Amino acid sequence: RRLIFWRSMTAMPDTSAGRVFRVNKTCLRAIALVVVARIFIWPHEVVTDPFVLRAFQSFLQNPMPQIASSRRRLLGSGAAALGLLHQPVADLRDSRPAQMESALAQASKLIYDPSLSRIFETATKLFHNPSHRLEKGSASLLNTFPDNLIICMGEEHNHPRHHAAEFSMLKALRDNTPQHLPVSLGLEMFDGTQDHAAALDDFVFGSDSLSDLKRRTDWDETWGWRISHWAKLLSFAKANRMRVVGLNAPAKVSDFVERHGISGLLGRPRFPEVDLSDKAHWRRFLASRPGLAAARATTISELARAYEAQTLREEWMAQSIAAHAREAGGRILTIMGRNHVVERHGVPNRIQRRLGDWPAPFTVLLQGAEWDPKDGSLPKCGKFPDESHADWLWYMEHLKGCPTN
Repeated sequence: RRLIFWRSMTAMPDTSAGRVFRVNKTCLRAIALVVVARIFIWPHEVVTDPFVLRAFQSFLQNPMPQIASSRRRLLGSGAAALGLLHQPVADLRDSRPAQMESALAQASKLIYDPSLSRIFETATKLFHNPSHRLEKGSASLLNTFPDNLIICMGEEHNHPRHHAAEFSMLKALRDNTPQHLPVSLGLEMFDGTQDHAAALDDFVFGSDSLSDLKRRTDWDETWGWRISHWAKLLSFAKANRMRVVGLNAPAKVSDFVERHGISGLLGRPRFPEVDLSDKAHWRRFLASRPGLAAARATTISELARAYEAQTLREEWMAQSIAAHAREAGGRILTIMGRNHVVERHGVPNRIQRRLGDWPAPFTVLLQGAEWDPKDGSLPKCGKFPDESHADWLWYMEHLKGCPTN
């Protein structure tokens, strides 16, 4: 549908009719709204709503100078035409300006403000602007990092600003690390297995494409979230020949534990040591119930097996990270869900148990927050957490749009 839209637009100039399509920043913003909507909101929806189709037809047929005479009208037309509004047919009785104002209002809610981003350093209780304090130079926050360090970043898997922050962190880590020290990337999204390791190496150091990587790792079955969320990270790693390490336990192993428990697997060769005695970790698991198995558990035995599977994944990730750290050294940025990082339980403390001679993992939690509309320099968070929660809390806007996409 986007291709049809673009062809219609590019075929639209007609000097005899006095219509000229002028590509400017406003036009591109309108097209950007369309792309964002189709990628993040209704990626699989077939638009048959008569309102949308008629608005689309009207948008293409209207003389361009008339549309371009108002920025709000152009943006609203673009939003309404491509189904961003998706209202019932009754809305056709409203005036066209009213329809476009409503579409524009809904579209504006989906746009993030990149300037609403601050790093809270729990040790000093200071806020830092990442656009300045991650840049290479004497003021960089990364200047105090030791040569060998593991950074654990906790994300919401479908938050676009979290992925932008991760890319900024990876780039800053490479820029602020001496060239003789390796920088690596560890991702929960891939398994810590030989098959996934080979696929990642062929992608980073060989000629495999992102599509090849997705196919060879059976991405849709083993992870399922859109691979485009992490495409920029992976492409940066490939361009800089930066090793990418899969961290997670194979899905079939964790699924087995959710159904049957972990007791029959402990002590097997190459199986990680699993510590189930962390009471604080157990209490936080009960409070948050991360994952489908925990959310659906109706008995204490089901909940216990879900906890065993969660702990197994965290031990597997910690073992994968520790093994790579022993082999390669240097600075390693690892990315995983927030529940695996918060309060340093989950993965960070299990890494430290395995790497007692390394500095404790540095933890970064990506956190949504409300921002003062009059003064957007600081998030509205009430009481800020201390060092037991994380080393940094990186605040940005809350996730917008459909939270399950």
